[in-house]
Amino acid sequence: MLPSAGDRLVITLAGTVNDDFVSTVLSNIRISLLEGGGLQDAAQISQVARTADVAVTGTWGDSSQPRFLATRAAVALDYGRQPGLGSGDALLLQFNQPVVQVRRRVQHVCSYMLHRD
Repeated sequence: MLPSAGDRLVITLAGTVNDDFVSTVLSNIRISLLEGGGLQDAAQISQVARTADVAVTGTWGDSSQPRFLATRAAVALDYGRQPGLGSGDALLLQFNQPVVQVRRRVQHVCSYMLHRD
């Protein structure tokens, strides 16, 4: 039985629900009552509830900004298959959490510089 209090019904999630972070954004989630669930008034004399879906509001908690991993945050990849830095080579940036796919030019996302000793 789900815990309830007056006009409230609380559904507690257990375990991993979904690894698709886009679909867990609250504005993307909608809830519908199903007739088969048998939800009625407290006296159990009403018809079983059926309703249109509603959007979920509230928060899952604050989300922290992405940060570079402490170790191996930037890794050179020799995709160009030639000595030294050249065409086709890549730089893999690793973060502490999933990030959105960047669709902007690299100079708008990050900067880099060459340090010489």
